[in-house]
Amino acid sequence: MARPAMSLANKFIGHLNHLEKTRTKMEKLLTTGAVVRRDIEQVYAGLYLEAITSLERLIENLFIGLLVGRANSSWFIGNCSESFF
Repeated sequence: MARPAMSLANKFIGHLNHLEKTRTKMEKLLTTGAVVRRDIEQVYAGLYLEAITSLERLIENLFIGLLVGRANSSWFIGNCSESFF
């Protein structure tokens, strides 16, 4: 079984990759003229906020995992699934 911290990190990286794919699609639309600069700037703002929020969620979940793990590590390992984070 993967360590909870590694699972969280892998999920975070996967989410960032998804955001990057969205950015790439939007830039292609910009180059074809399907969207204007103002639209792409709004998308960039949204992607930035999503990335920062995801980072904050990762840090919070790692911190909670440490707190719970130190209080009772056997409970944490046995009862926390990836959906906990």
